[in-house]
Amino acid sequence: MSEAPEWWQESVTALLQFCTGYMVYDSVCNILIPKWGHLNLEDLLFFGHHLITTFYMTSTRVYAAGHFSAMACMFLGESTNPLQNGYLIAEAAMKLDCCNGDRMALFYTVIQFLFASCYCVMRAIVCPLVAVHVTYDFWTFGRAHLPKTLLALWTVLIWAILIGSIPWIVDCWSMLTPYLPESIRQSVGSEL
Repeated sequence: MSEAPEWWQESVTALLQFCTGYMVYDSVCNILIPKWGHLNLEDLLFFGHHLITTFYMTSTRVYAAGHFSAMACMFLGESTNPLQNGYLIAEAAMKLDCCNGDRMALFYTVIQFLFASCYCVMRAIVCPLVAVHVTYDFWTFGRAHLPKTLLALWTVLIWAILIGSIPWIVDCWSMLTPYLPESIRQSVGSEL
């Protein structure tokens, strides 16, 4: 990264710092503070995901390499967040007496479909393809200055994040099944 123009280095550093700060904030405010003392498996996966991404982004800055893979993974992983947030808000609103009218029900249906569709496509198709490319790139092109143990760790971390998202992919797929034709629903449902 040190060979890149100064503005690029500063932009990359700022973006990685922002994302790292967000991961710390998200972990503390959404897991540690509200659920301290009674964390379940999903909470631990969420927290582990944040620890992994924080370590990955920080280590790319320390070694001044791997920043593009970190930014690509963050972009792809977080690209469905606006839809997920909309879905979670709509889901919470549907449980309230004041907010669960016809319009909210329609919004909930639309946002659930959009979120689940995008999440399944990103996490089950796009992200694994990018992970294959990044893994190949790590081990074949000009990474001689990086310790092999670090490359191995980065590779494992990328794949651990993807494997850790499988339960959410399954959840999102189950949100989509009502919209599928009956024949597809039965054949795919029996495989899951």
